[in-house]
Amino acid sequence: TLRILGPDLEVLSDLIVEAREIVEKIPGISEAESDPLTALSRSPILTMELDPAAMARYGVPLKTVNATLTTPMSGRSVGSFYEEDRRYPVIVHLDESLRDDLRQIEKVPVALPEGGSIPLERLARLEKRAQVTTIARNWGKRYSAVSIFLKGRDVAGFVAEAQQAIRENLKLPPGYTVYWGGQFRNLDQARRRLLVVVPLTLAGIFALLLMNFGSWNRALIVFSAVPFAMAGGVF
Repeated sequence: TLRILGPDLEVLSDLIVEAREIVEKIPGISEAESDPLTALSRSPILTMELDPAAMARYGVPLKTVNATLTTPMSGRSVGSFYEEDRRYPVIVHLDESLRDDLRQIEKVPVALPEGGSIPLERLARLEKRAQVTTIARNWGKRYSAVSIFLKGRDVAGFVAEAQQAIRENLKLPPGYTVYWGGQFRNLDQARRRLLVVVPLTLAGIFALLLMNFGSWNRALIVFSAVPFAMAGGVF
């Protein structure tokens, strides 16, 4: 898994697309796809920008405007009915055919304090924007990710080549870093453990030989079988 960590969601979304295009050119890759759980996905979002001057002119408070938009879009419970022993709430909202029509939403009437109503478009500006709706974090930092599947190639060799390609072709802004996870991270952690465990084990074996023979020469002679055994194991 390739992750890019950074503060801005839009920049992360663009960087992961560039990184995916770079790694897809490396031999040995079977498939590269957005992580289904942590992918930065864009969805159409309805935004409302209020006009404070118009609200003051008509005397409409903020809570009235919010309630006016919340009821037709999210719905408001106005009661309930019973069918045998089951209770069902009654929710009022705009018809499904109208909830995606921006022009129809702008015509929703807003009640005036002294009676009557005006359309919502006179008090606010509505707009649909494609925004990132899924945010993933690692140690408090936002990131975007792409899952990489290999075929016929070792993980360490592929990641080494991919890291070089990313360094040469992907320009990261300040504050953005690349993180490699998945099987490569497990492999790297196992290698780091072995770099500590193996020397300690060999040192313990030599200490036991020294205690048994009481002679450095004899302990070294017996211990010299270790490199020969390693060579034989490799072959």
